[in-house]
Amino acid sequence: MKKYNKKTIKKFTILILILVIITTTFFITKIYLNKKKEEALIKKNYALLQKLENRDINNIEKKLSEDGNSNNNNKTESYEKIQKQISNKSNKLFFENSVFMGDSITEALEFYNILNSSSVLAKKGQDVIKARKSVPQLKNLNPKRIFILYGENDLELFSDAKDFEDNYTKLVKDIKRALPNSQIYLQSVMPAQPKAQQRNKKLSNFRSSLFLDVVKRVAKKEKVNFIDIRPVIANKNYLYEPDGIHFNAKFYSLWLNYLRQKL
Repeated sequence: MKKYNKKTIKKFTILILILVIITTTFFITKIYLNKKKEEALIKKNYALLQKLENRDINNIEKKLSEDGNSNNNNKTESYEKIQKQISNKSNKLFFENSVFMGDSITEALEFYNILNSSSVLAKKGQDVIKARKSVPQLKNLNPKRIFILYGENDLELFSDAKDFEDNYTKLVKDIKRALPNSQIYLQSVMPAQPKAQQRNKKLSNFRSSLFLDVVKRVAKKEKVNFIDIRPVIANKNYLYEPDGIHFNAKFYSLWLNYLRQKL
C-alpha cells in the first residue's frame, strides 16, 4: 500500500509539473505574441505620426506662405500667435535683474503689474534731462540690464534734434560711469497716431524719425545696444490708448516678449 501511494504521488507530481510547464509556456507565448503585436502597432502608429507630422509641417509652411502674401490683418494675427508661443516664464522673473527707464509709457509696466516696481524707474513727464537725476537711484538698484525709452516728451521739449542728441548722450555717459558693467539698451522713439500728430505738430512722423536717428547715433557713438521696438506696434492700432500716444495693457506683454527674443 505504501509503495502504491509513492507511485501515485510521483504520477501526480509529474502531472502537476506538466501542467505548470504547459501553463507557463502558454503565458510566455501569449506575452511574446502580445509584445510582437504591440511592437507592430507602435510601428504602425509611429509611421502614422510621421505622416501626420509631415502633413502638419507642409500645412504650416503653406500657412506661413499664405500669411506672407495675405493682408496686414492676417500678418498681425500670425505675429501674435507666435508671441503666445514664447516661454511662459514670468516676465517679472526674467527681468528681475533689469531696470526700465522712461516716461509714462514705461511707467505703465508697473501700473499694469507686469514688472516689479524695482524693475521700473520711470515717471510721467520724464525726458532725457530729468532722467539724469534718476541715475543715483539706478546705481543703487545695480541692474544687469538697463532698457531706456524716451522721446515722447522730448519731441515737445526740444525744437532741435541736436539738443536732444546732446542731452541723450549726457544721460548715457552718466549711466555708463555709474554702472560700467551693466548692459545698456536704447529703444526706438515710438510714433504717435495721426490724430495725435494733428493735435500736436511736434509729434509728427518727420520729427519722430529725426529723433529716432538721434537714438541710433547715440547708441553707436557710446557703443551701447539699440533695439527698434516699432515692429511691436506695426499695423496694430488697437494697441494704442484713445489719446494716440500711450498704449494699453496688451502692448506691454508683446513689448517684453519682443525684447526677450532680441536678447
